[in-house]
Amino acid sequence: VHSIRFADYGVNPVNNGIIARKELLTSKPDLIKRFMRAATKTIEAAEKDPAQALDALLKANPKAGKPEILKEGLARTLPLFHSKYTQGQRPWRVAAEDMKMTLDLMVEYGGVEPATKGKPEDYYTNEFLP
Repeated sequence: VHSIRFADYGVNPVNNGIIARKELLTSKPDLIKRFMRAATKTIEAAEKDPAQALDALLKANPKAGKPEILKEGLARTLPLFHSKYTQGQRPWRVAAEDMKMTLDLMVEYGGVEPATKGKPEDYYTNEFLP
C-alpha cells in the first residue's frame, strides 16, 4: 500500500487534537493540564520506543489488531503530531499557521462559514500543554 500524504503536496491540516468544553477548561484547568501532560508523555514514549508502545497496547487490548498492521499505523501516525511549524516541539502543539490552513481548507471545501477564516486563535490553545 502506498499512501499519499497531503503534507507532501503543501497541505498540512491539523491532524490531531483533543476537544474540551470551554466550561471544563475554565472550571477545572488543573485537570486539563494533568490530562494533557499524560497524553503528551504517551506520545513521546511511543516516539521513543514504538515497539514497547505496541506491546503495551496489545497487553491492554489483545484484540486491538494484527501487530504488523498496528506497527505500520503507528509509524504513519506519529509524524502527524508535528508540522513544519512545530518540529522539535513536544506533541499536541498547534501552530497558528497550521490552524489557519485547516480553517481555510474547511471553508473552501468543507462547507464551513467564511466568517471562520482569519480567526485561528478561536479554535485552539496550547495553554494547557506541558
